[in-house]
Amino acid sequence: MGCQKPQREYFDLVCRTLGIENRSRAVMVGDNLGTDILGGNLAGMDTIWYNPGRLSGNGRVQPTWTVDRLEEIRAIILDGEHRQE
Repeated sequence: MGCQKPQREYFDLVCRTLGIENRSRAVMVGDNLGTDILGGNLAGMDTIWYNPGRLSGNGRVQPTWTVDRLEEIRAIILDGEHRQE
């Protein structure tokens, strides 16, 4: 592949492979701020940090949403829940 998370090129390749043209309609869900969330942010995607341990963030990488239960992801994606403040 030649690239990996959090490189933007990785997310570009994934989006091309999946046929995602409009990244405003895509969400990166991950449990790692330094790879999943940072990479999604760099690629211009909304991000959901799955944080079941309720760890404190590092202050540098800001997810669009943070959840501690998988059920919350459904509400965000399917029900159009607003961005966290």
